[in-house]
Amino acid sequence: MAVIFEDTFTEGTDVALTAHTPSPTGTSWVVEFNDSASVANVVAATDKATPSGTVGSTGWVYTGRPNPTNAEYDVEVTIDVNAIDDPIGPVARFTAISDFYALRCSGGTTQTKDIAIYKRVASTNTELATFDGTVVDADAIKFEVRDATKKGYQNATERVSTTDNALTSAGSYGLFWGGDTTAPNAWVFQTGDDVQTGCTGDNFKVTEVDAPGGTTWVSWWGAGTW
Repeated sequence: MAVIFEDTFTEGTDVALTAHTPSPTGTSWVVEFNDSASVANVVAATDKATPSGTVGSTGWVYTGRPNPTNAEYDVEVTIDVNAIDDPIGPVARFTAISDFYALRCSGGTTQTKDIAIYKRVASTNTELATFDGTVVDADAIKFEVRDATKKGYQNATERVSTTDNALTSAGSYGLFWGGDTTAPNAWVFQTGDDVQTGCTGDNFKVTEVDAPGGTTWVSWWGAGTW
């Protein structure tokens, strides 16, 4: 396993997430979808990725660079949910706003699907697994993406799992907020999903699974790998 991206969102002054250089590992953040006037910022006082405003009926996706070279990886983030039903969570295998996996997390008391795995394929959302529990500020979330399974963890405890593998490209990894209702890119995982300033991300990390190696052989005339 190799860490290919890690960001503690540390800045001396507030900056847009897209103007922030990930540290200690990574090159940039890219906005994949945001049709509102508000943006995701890195807030110096908290060292967290935070929406600049609360926006109804909209959703954002930001992805990190470099892209993974392997389609199997873990995406980890520490989230604040501020007891709000609106979501934040990691995305994986993102190739376009029409195609990606997401681990939706929310902290409101009216939700019965507080952690859920979704796939979006050709602009169609499918709910793959859900967990009815309690999500609170500073929860450590991990989205484990493998060909055989996709799993969501809360503070190292597995909460949701699916064997779906409709999206096979490595794509990109990142964070999403809310859910957009504007065609042609409308995507809402649960009715009423909005972008909320109380939903923040911190300690974002992506760990790539090592590519399979060859078989090493040894004989009297030498050694090698195939």
